[in-house]
Amino acid sequence: YCQLLGVIRTVGGQLALFAMTILSVIRMVCVRSKVPNYSFSKKILVVGSVGVGCILLIPAVIAGVPLVSSFEDFFVNGWVYLDSMLFIGAPNKQRYISIIREYYHGKIKDQNVLNFSWVRIRKLIKEMFSNDYSGLKHKPLNFYGNH
Repeated sequence: YCQLLGVIRTVGGQLALFAMTILSVIRMVCVRSKVPNYSFSKKILVVGSVGVGCILLIPAVIAGVPLVSSFEDFFVNGWVYLDSMLFIGAPNKQRYISIIREYYHGKIKDQNVLNFSWVRIRKLIKEMFSNDYSGLKHKPLNFYGNH
């Protein structure tokens, strides 16, 4: 539910922002022209329809990007490992990497945190635990909350 509510809230906020901006621009154009023009041509109708479509599409894209798994390195804050207390208090990649480095005793030479994707971190963590009982269960701490 957290993700759904986060998407709805983001779309609603962005819609309000874009709508107020567009209404302000339209009002500014009408005031500047000093003559109200209430006639609607097909061109104005098409431009208006495209504008409304963009106003609806852009917030949906903005809200949906954090849910795309290929962007998890930008929007996932961490992972919760349900059967392990090892990663409690590890709110970011730096803490995960320091735990992994301690476990592997210097076998990981890469010092740049940016070179560690969440996929690589999960793979290293998976190798730390046995596959008995279906391995270690985990879920992401993502942009919109935990799910």
